[in-house]
Amino acid sequence: MTFTGPMQALFSDLPVIEPRRSSGQAVIIALGGEQRSTLCVLRDGRAELLGEFGNLRDPNSFRLFNEAVNGQICAAAGRPVIIAHDLHPAYLSTQLAGRLAARRCAVQHHHAHVAAVLAEHQCDKRVVGLACDGSGLGNDGAVWGCEVLACHRDRWWRVGHLEYVPLVGGDAAALETWRPAAALLRAAEGPAWRQRFPAFVPDANHDRDNGRRLWPAAPMPHPSEVGPPGAGARSCPDRAALDLFERVVSMGVNAPLTSSLGRVFDGAAYLLGLCALNRVQAEAAIALESAADAHPGAVDPLPCELRSRDGKLLMRVAPAMVALSAGRRRGEPVGLLAARLHETLARLLSDAAVAACRDVGANVVALSGGCFANRRLRERTAALLESAGLRVLLPRLASTGDAGLALGQAYVTWWRVQRSAKRRREVVHVSGGAGSHS
Repeated sequence: MTFTGPMQALFSDLPVIEPRRSSGQAVIIALGGEQRSTLCVLRDGRAELLGEFGNLRDPNSFRLFNEAVNGQICAAAGRPVIIAHDLHPAYLSTQLAGRLAARRCAVQHHHAHVAAVLAEHQCDKRVVGLACDGSGLGNDGAVWGCEVLACHRDRWWRVGHLEYVPLVGGDAAALETWRPAAALLRAAEGPAWRQRFPAFVPDANHDRDNGRRLWPAAPMPHPSEVGPPGAGARSCPDRAALDLFERVVSMGVNAPLTSSLGRVFDGAAYLLGLCALNRVQAEAAIALESAADAHPGAVDPLPCELRSRDGKLLMRVAPAMVALSAGRRRGEPVGLLAARLHETLARLLSDAAVAACRDVGANVVALSGGCFANRRLRERTAALLESAGLRVLLPRLASTGDAGLALGQAYVTWWRVQRSAKRRREVVHVSGGAGSHS
């Protein structure tokens, strides 16, 4: 097939599985996530990653995506098809998978991020994966986003994560950066958090009028479009909004728990006066990285904690948010504070990965997820891991963000198929052996 427009191939024939291991039968079509969507088609041990289709909440993007999926099913020419997809039931890609007449394989979001790196590097050993992004549905129903995973082929388990904070307002917390800022301060300070919260963040580029004009308060319900873009977004909360925030947290209503590193960047950007509204994806994180780059020298980290709780590593970054707020009030340079936060996160992540490697018996760490598009965070974390004697794997061809999810899903699904086939062969062998003695 020849794809045009948004369906042009990013790259093709990416080696994923050694050809001699391929069954040469089932075709795996992985549907990726929902934003920056791609398809990965894995047949005969080789993968083709197709896209990007953009945000599937856009009706035209979803139509092209749907057509491409059906086209790949037809191209399988009668061979068995397995559809790999994300766990999140609200993703349109997941809903599409449920309507297709094919076997399905659900893959956890952050496992797929790490698996994409393993696929690129042909890594067939146990590794520790650092998967850091904005959001992905976790096995416990929380919104994951800063995960320490032990992975081998299709198997994985959670070794550690960023401390949970409430994502007040749900999807609105990814747009209005004051929400994660408030949640992180509250996690550190308790009821006294409002004393640390800025009464106003001067930011001419993110005033409330611009926010209403440019950003929706929630994702567009597809296929219908309701209301003008930008209705309801708030760049700076008033006293009533903060009172409501506190009540919502106390009641636990519309406040799912999250371990998202993306929201940490958002909250920090708000506290430093860099970005009040994410008008485009990752705008706050980009602003924070740019501010840090203005201070290229070595810096000291901010306070943070790495502890063990219930058998898992727990990373606490909320104390760093308190230090950021205090530093800003003292008039410390924004670039210095942003650089110190990056140093804090790099050290916290690398320390967690080193501890995880020791616990699970690994010496390789894979970095993936949209947060590692941040060059400063990626390079500093990798350098710290390498100085600890660990091998670091980074994405090379596939995206470190959600555009790489489909590759990871296809890789995991392939290994599940192989493991299932091996079990069937073992059952046949045992049954045959038992029959010969009857």
